[in-house]
Amino acid sequence: MFVLWLFISAFHCANADDAGYMVLASDRESAKIFYSCLKTEDQPLNLSKSIALPVGATLRGIAYDQVGDKVYWSDKIEKKVFRMDMDGTNIEEIYSTSYVNCMEIDALYRQLYYFSRKGRLMRVYNISNGDHLTLFTFTFPDVFDLQIDGNYRLVFT
Repeated sequence: MFVLWLFISAFHCANADDAGYMVLASDRESAKIFYSCLKTEDQPLNLSKSIALPVGATLRGIAYDQVGDKVYWSDKIEKKVFRMDMDGTNIEEIYSTSYVNCMEIDALYRQLYYFSRKGRLMRVYNISNGDHLTLFTFTFPDVFDLQIDGNYRLVFT
């Protein structure tokens, strides 16, 4: 089964030669992230490029950092959040101890927002210095999507 997650952003891709919109998709069963950088909104989507995740990875949430040209993903079984370069190298663990279903990056302020199921916490990771901060606790059990409004510094769930 092919599960498609689209993240289309008005920001440019990190590679100047590929300036446009970054589109990410994932296939949970093959543990791959497919991507394409569209130069215009009218360009046909071609997800021919892919990055293989580590063997046994169980992909859940996914986000793209256009400033650092990195992809972030959460692993459902390991209960960790990782990041790596878009060429598949430099894999780093940035958070553990809880299952993370969704995440979103605020490129302007260099922050990754994510929902941690353990304790039902909305958290933020500072990409620049590595700090984690809990913003608040939810009263409902799960969050399935996050959206950032960079103009007003708002996070929508």
